[in-house]
This record gives sequence, structure tokens and C-alpha cells, in this order.
Amino acid sequence: MTKRQPTNMRKWFIAFLALFAQWPAAAEEAATPGHITIGIMNSVPPYVIENPSSGIDIDIIRAAFADIGTTATFIHVPLSRLDGLLADGLADAAVNVTHRPACNASKPFNHWHDGLVVARDYADIVKTPADLAGKRFAVFPKAEVVLGPHLGELDLQKEQPIIATEYYMALRLIIRGRIVAYLGDYWALDHLWATLYGDDMEKRPYVIAADFPPSPHALCFADKTLRDRFDTILARMESDGRIAAIIDSYRPAR
Repeated sequence: MTKRQPTNMRKWFIAFLALFAQWPAAAEEAATPGHITIGIMNSVPPYVIENPSSGIDIDIIRAAFADIGTTATFIHVPLSRLDGLLADGLADAAVNVTHRPACNASKPFNHWHDGLVVARDYADIVKTPADLAGKRFAVFPKAEVVLGPHLGELDLQKEQPIIATEYYMALRLIIRGRIVAYLGDYWALDHLWATLYGDDMEKRPYVIAADFPPSPHALCFADKTLRDRFDTILARMESDGRIAAIIDSYRPAR
């Protein structure tokens, strides 16, 4: 018996089915690039460390993309230039630019940990930001924008604090008795102390008098689909303890 050859209509139908069957895999591949470029701030240990790129933020981001077979490369720039990287198409995503109107912001993957860091000699005198009125203290750049709602009656514009552009500067000012307190990230300060003087936190020349609500670290994506995949992986990493393990590997005991 002669084998019936498929008609043109049947051929087109078979080709359509084959294409349809491949569509989910093709869509997944399109949403999962083999490489992604991330804009991130300059070195702020333990969050971000340069040469080589590491730190809490970088390790979390790198591990998340590794889950989908994507290699992440990081471009380190000052915070003020992060928006430009994304807007100019020089990066696929950038950290801490969630205020941009066109930003496809991820869920937070980490946080700043700002607090009232007080020199030990003044621990009984300075317990709240209001106690800094009339005293010499330091803050990080743009602190009024981030901490303003949490400072109570303390008016930074009136007090004119020292602007500590680096954590080393803040720590040096405390050690030398130049300031009574520092308003800023104490995780970064603790990491610097441990790096310079060892892990014995009891010997620190300062105490943490007050915590402020953590400020989120998020990624702003050019592509919304990739943002959604990142959020899904973050939730999985949170659930299986990988994010906590990464943080524990950098955070010195207090």
C-alpha cells in the first residue's frame, strides 16, 4: 500500500505545532540572558567590596542570577552616577535607583543599617538624636534626606554636623575624640573596626545608642520580566536560608 504523503495544509499544521511546542523554552531563554551587567556603588564594606567584586549585596545578586544560569558583571560607580548607567543603557540593572519614574524596582534584597553611634565616653549623655543638639557630631552625605523623619527635634541644617564622606573618616573622628557621635551605618563601621583592629567588638570605642528603620537595597531593571524572575529567586533564597548565610559570612558578631 502506498504511504500517503502529507498535504501542504498538514505540513503547515505540523510546523505550527513544532513551533508552538518550542515557544515556552524560547520565551524562557529570552528572559534569561547568559550575562547581565549591574551598576553598583563604589566600595562600601560589608555591602560592596571592589577588586574583586564581593560583599553582601554582590554575593546575593550573583547567587540569584547563577540560579538561572546568568553571569553577573558589576560596574562600580559613585551613587550619583547609578541612574545614568541605566538611563544610558550601560547596565541592565542598577542598585538603589528605585526613585526613577521608569524604574522596574525589585523587592528589597538587603538594607542599610543606620543608627546613632556614640563614643563610649558619652554613652551616658547621648541616648537619642535630640541629645546631639549643641554638640559636635558627624553624618554621612545627604543624611537629612534619609534620616530626616527619624531625627525628632534635631535640626541638621542648624547644627551643621561634620560630613563624613567615608566610614574611615567617621571612625577616626570617634577614636581621636573629635566628635561625640556619628549618625550612619553601623554595620559598615563595625566591619571597618573588625578589619583594622580585630573581631573583639567589646573593644570598640563606640556603642550603638539607637537603631533607625533599615533603608532597602533594591535593583532597578530595564526589563520587567527579568525583574520578576529576580524577585522569584530572591523569595526562594530567603526561604532556604541562603540570604541569611551570605549576611552571616560578612557581619561580625556584636
